[in-house]
Amino acid sequence: MEMIRRDPESVYQISCDKWEEIVAGAYERASFDEVILTPRSGDYGRDVIASMNGIGSIRIFDQVKAYTTGHVFTANDVRALSGVLVGAQNVSKGIITTTAEFAPGVMSDPFLAPLMPYRLELKPREKLLRWLDELSAPHPG
Repeated sequence: MEMIRRDPESVYQISCDKWEEIVAGAYERASFDEVILTPRSGDYGRDVIASMNGIGSIRIFDQVKAYTTGHVFTANDVRALSGVLVGAQNVSKGIITTTAEFAPGVMSDPFLAPLMPYRLELKPREKLLRWLDELSAPHPG
């Protein structure tokens, strides 16, 4: 986070593999009970699987995409993850975490809007960086 704070453009110099590791580490830092970093291929659109056990347990599939500036996710890109959520049946929520942005209209897409924010969450660059910044703050105690 220090590198990103000094140079916000450095997010584009971090590899896709490293971003997946960073996001997995963020779930661990957020006190998830189990965090799985999936293999590079055959992951069915799930890069990180994070579970919190107990009453109100949740299981999240996070699709992590590192793109350069100017890239936008389309509604079709997001619909692909919603299909994974339906097919898996053992997942509470899907999240797309990206260094890019989402195309205008994705949030209001008639097939996606009913899923947000409880079943599907979009975490574009600024939201991702804010989340990581909050998690990197020293914990009291």
